[in-house]
Amino acid sequence: MRQTPSFLLLLLILSVIFIAVERVETRARIDSLNNPIVYEISTRPWLYQLSLKYGKTIRLNNIPMQEFQALKNLGVQYVWLMGMWQIGDYGRCRATDLDMRANSYAKNLPDYQMDDIIGSPYQVLQYTVNSDEIGSDSDLMQLKQQLNSMGLKLMLDFVPNHSAVDHPYVTNNISIYVQVDPSQPKPYDSYSYLPNGIAYGKDGYFPAWTDTAQFNYWNPQTRNYQLSNLFKVASYADGIRCDMAMLLLNSQIDRIWGSQLRNRGYNNPGVEFWQWAISQVKQKYPSVIFMAEVYWGLNEQLQSLGFDFTYDKDLYDLLTTRNNYQNIHNYLNNIELSYLQHSTHFVENHDQIRAVVNFGGVPRSIAACAISFSIPGMKFNFMGQWEGKQNQLVVQLRRSTNENVNGQSLQFYQTFIPIVSNFSSNPNAIYSFKPVTQSSQDSSVFAFHWRIPGESTSYLICINYSESRGSGAIVLDDVPNVNQNIILTDVLNGNTQYPRNAQQLRTDGLFVVLNSYQIQVFKYSSVNPSLKK
Repeated sequence: MRQTPSFLLLLLILSVIFIAVERVETRARIDSLNNPIVYEISTRPWLYQLSLKYGKTIRLNNIPMQEFQALKNLGVQYVWLMGMWQIGDYGRCRATDLDMRANSYAKNLPDYQMDDIIGSPYQVLQYTVNSDEIGSDSDLMQLKQQLNSMGLKLMLDFVPNHSAVDHPYVTNNISIYVQVDPSQPKPYDSYSYLPNGIAYGKDGYFPAWTDTAQFNYWNPQTRNYQLSNLFKVASYADGIRCDMAMLLLNSQIDRIWGSQLRNRGYNNPGVEFWQWAISQVKQKYPSVIFMAEVYWGLNEQLQSLGFDFTYDKDLYDLLTTRNNYQNIHNYLNNIELSYLQHSTHFVENHDQIRAVVNFGGVPRSIAACAISFSIPGMKFNFMGQWEGKQNQLVVQLRRSTNENVNGQSLQFYQTFIPIVSNFSSNPNAIYSFKPVTQSSQDSSVFAFHWRIPGESTSYLICINYSESRGSGAIVLDDVPNVNQNIILTDVLNGNTQYPRNAQQLRTDGLFVVLNSYQIQVFKYSSVNPSLKK
């Protein structure tokens, strides 16, 4: 139908209004794939703990399933069993280095014994289960089936950048590794190269990892070999966490190794390994998800190459910095929603210091977690985080210092994680980052909103990320359009009920006053939102 000029003008005005509203508050329906709750377990230390707890040797084939059921009951959907694979003997020996013992081990576990040193799980010899300490391949497959039957999914590691230095190919197939520049005379730099000229693994910014050998991804043979290993991992897993995934990008290989690779006749292949490999794996295992450990601002590139999730270290760093409210607001307001949906949000993992230490105490650490887990994307937890542990579990050790459980921390997670699961796992959930009015420009108050249309329910998460009291108002345009009170129930804090006038909520908003690092989660009956007149 032909439009009249006046009709076109009306459309233009409405479009401007719509755009203006969207700039203030972006709403989006969130796919449930993009909000899984993941719990990382350091496998060998965990099995050691369970053995002490149950008074017998625990391996994959006899883990008491109530341990997993407890996680499932709280809303966990993926269990990442970190450090599953066979590691090299040299790496075990290298882990007893005097410097490591004097610095890392003595600091984090003052009473460590030599038996506590188990070696890094990130110097993989082969992608078969570590039979000495964990179990067998068939045990792993059986465990996966058990987890799937109870509604849990299994995530496993893929360590693509390097192998253990005592991998058989280090001596009988050296071309799949990066080698010293042919112009370099012997003896080679022992901090960078093995005696035969194979490079130790590294990222180009820190010293080389001398228990590892660096793969050459500009060699097609290497790519095919690593694709076969990736298929092995996918055959056991529902999700794959890829260690230091950005190091396989051609730009990073060129930055670190390009000159010596070209001098040996290798050139940039053009096609990125991840784009090719993930596509191949997903043809056979379409439901397997890929998560990338990534830094240096390369997240979006890895997402474009097929990764379902990438580490959101940027938000972690913003939350770590004190009095950083405006930058956090800017990040959450300006970041693409599709990027958030495919990001992994965390306040702790095995590479970072404990959240309670990093954020300066339990109140700030759980407030940081509340912000991280109230946005779309993967919610990533690490063993010991919920209990408020302060001592890091070093990856080369089988235990950390014994600590008492922090009651405040555990109570928060045992209450908050199920709440997050209620809205983030719902495929119809609609997310928005709410403006907070009647507050200063650098407001420390953050408000996140999730609406579940099919259940006529909404959740409003309010967080004061400050040592000082914070306040502000949040307009709720999805409360029923009635002239009476409705009930907002704080489901995080004892189900306290707050009756508020519906029209006031729709116009002036819900006014909240929050103490230092206080968190409130309001649940209320809702309808489809409408613009105010």
